[in-house]
Amino acid sequence: MAENEKRAAVLFDLDGTLTNPFAGISNGIRHAMEKMGHRRPTMMPSAPI
Repeated sequence: MAENEKRAAVLFDLDGTLTNPFAGISNGIRHAMEKMGHRRPTMMPSAPI
């Protein structure tokens, strides 16, 4: 591939085999709850193994 050529790719990890999405999802839930005026949960259940 020449230096000036661009590569484009989109990678979807829908089943969580490449990364563990738990932290991102739980942080999103906490953020949404705060924005809606609810108390932020201090502890969320751990991800299934």
